[in-house]
Amino acid sequence: MFENSFTNSLIASLAIFVVFFLIGCFVIAPNEEIAVPIMNVITEEMGALAMNDDPFILMFQIFLNNLSASVILFVGGTVLGIATGYVLLTNGFFIGVVMGYMANIKGIALSVVSIVPHGIFELSAFFIASAMGFMLAESVYNEFCGRGDAAETAKGLGMKFVTVVIPLLFLAAYIESFITPLLMKAVM
Repeated sequence: MFENSFTNSLIASLAIFVVFFLIGCFVIAPNEEIAVPIMNVITEEMGALAMNDDPFILMFQIFLNNLSASVILFVGGTVLGIATGYVLLTNGFFIGVVMGYMANIKGIALSVVSIVPHGIFELSAFFIASAMGFMLAESVYNEFCGRGDAAETAKGLGMKFVTVVIPLLFLAAYIESFITPLLMKAVM
């Protein structure tokens, strides 16, 4: 399917995310009967994450939260990419709902500054991790068919995960904890 191609895996990751982002943003977010309960759940989860006012602790919490999602995106390849695809589509959907709902209620500027600055790095890390997950899924399938070594593929991809994905997640958490709040205050 992906022929161990990072580019093809990345395109598949982006396609899944974008489709569900658009559904969340343009189909669900405008419908308040559906969007409000979803936003309440998201707000509860985000509120629990941001209960501490110390931005360093918040940064660490955000980093760990995003790291766990990225690990699932990558390791989800071991179950033929099912977990990878599921995490991608749910994240795309929920980010779409949040951006669309915020844009409808608070305006597009606040919606953009609350997500885009850190999202550039966070989503890049997610897409890279998911592309690696899909490559791992293909490798697992190939090994099952007697044509490869999934452990060797996982080892190589794991090293890239550590050197690329983790630094991106750390940078995203820093921006989300220290810069995004300042940008949001400036726009409000």
